[in-house]
Amino acid sequence: VSTQSTWGTLINIANPRHPSPLLQLLADLQIENMDAAISKILSTSFNTDEEVAGYVIQNGVDIDYKSKLQTFKEGCQQELQSVEIIPQTIPMLEILKNAGYRLFIVANCSKIYAEPLQSLGLLPYFEDVLLSHSTGYLKPQPEIYQHVIEKVGCKPQEIMWVGDHIVQDGHGPGRIGMLSIVYNKSKKPVKLPTHLSYLDSTCAAETAVKYLKIQT
Repeated sequence: VSTQSTWGTLINIANPRHPSPLLQLLADLQIENMDAAISKILSTSFNTDEEVAGYVIQNGVDIDYKSKLQTFKEGCQQELQSVEIIPQTIPMLEILKNAGYRLFIVANCSKIYAEPLQSLGLLPYFEDVLLSHSTGYLKPQPEIYQHVIEKVGCKPQEIMWVGDHIVQDGHGPGRIGMLSIVYNKSKKPVKLPTHLSYLDSTCAAETAVKYLKIQT
């Protein structure tokens, strides 16, 4: 079994907003506990950007929020329109499929940002998609890794977890015995952390393929 993260692993936003539309909205409405708000949004099935903004507005300060909401909506649409598949993604998925791996997506992702997985044609490669907005769990919460084990029906050591985040895709799954394969985005030399099976500074897809070649 191999699980794949999404953003930075399979797909990218070519024209990301800085800060992201959500972080900007939280800041504009002076949300005190931004981490809690982000966790709530990513682990709840809000269907539209209006629902996300509605939750934020309810917990923000009493100000004129209409212009902030419009900026948020436009930012989301701009990012979603620029989503693209990372070039090495499809070759990696083909290699894993041909090697007999069952493939799953596991990611921290709001519902409105999940649509590109369908529109870009990635879903046929995967047996199931486990996103935080539907599972209610976020990486690196221990519950998400246990949920994956139960969902795929195999032992932790039989799961190869591929991603681009040291904590979420490295320490989290590695701590319970999964093979954790992480793309080092910083490009700087990093000592292989405890619980991490393999670390490389190429893209996540190439890192996974390199690991497979080493094992064979």
